[in-house]
Amino acid sequence: MSTELGRTVGQFKSFSISGMQKTMLAGFQQRDAATLDGVMLSLGLGAVTYWAKETIAGRETSEDPKVWAVEALDCPA
Repeated sequence: MSTELGRTVGQFKSFSISGMQKTMLAGFQQRDAATLDGVMLSLGLGAVTYWAKETIAGRETSEDPKVWAVEALDCPA
């Protein structure tokens, strides 16, 4: 984050995270089924991304569901 490029990337990443949080919170407060579908789809795509990254790198994926959950949530955009 000490370079101009790092600050720019960090700014966009923090914006995307805060935007997603506001969207999810508003949807959950309205108890909207489409919001739940979107969250589940996002988590699924995050898990697929974890699997793809590990497979391409030649590493084995974890058998632990906790690892999959963390990787699905922490997947970079």
